[in-house]
Amino acid sequence: MHRMTKKDFAYNNGWFCPFCYLGSIDYVENSASRLEETKKCLDCNAEWIEHHKVSHYTVIKKPETKG
Repeated sequence: MHRMTKKDFAYNNGWFCPFCYLGSIDYVENSASRLEETKKCLDCNAEWIEHHKVSHYTVIKKPETKG
């Protein structure tokens, strides 16, 4: 079984197992950390850590000004 390349994994937004290429993916409980999530394929039982990068931010509420 050939593993999906990191580039293809990112292109597909992490929606498919990088080992069997199927989409039955679940989060592994208590695995989320700052910029990583552990995921598990429900079809082939593979597990991997998905790494995220900070790209930008969106303002939800601006700070209140004093005065």
